[in-house]
Amino acid sequence: MRIIWTYTYNPFIMGGNTRTSIATAITPIETREFSGIPLFSFITPRGTIRIAEGVTGAIVGNSFEEVENHILSASLDTIIEQLRSARKNRDEAKVLNNKDFFNLYKY
Repeated sequence: MRIIWTYTYNPFIMGGNTRTSIATAITPIETREFSGIPLFSFITPRGTIRIAEGVTGAIVGNSFEEVENHILSASLDTIIEQLRSARKNRDEAKVLNNKDFFNLYKY
């Protein structure tokens, strides 16, 4: 099992960011590494495939090819900052069961 996470809208946060992070545990179907960044795929309840970054579990794309193109177009500094931010958001994520997570995750 691996943890995945994403942002969702939380309308009840007063005076601040209305995005909140949510997480759940899933079973990966395939793992790959690209430019030193581990990635894994998983299947959503609707049968679609999504890609998560393997260090933090952040959902980052719809296919390995899409994510690899994003990695190639980003600077190393940008990637490092995104991973740092993703770790913080993952650590603050509200962990949900799969049903509740996928009801909130807009995919």
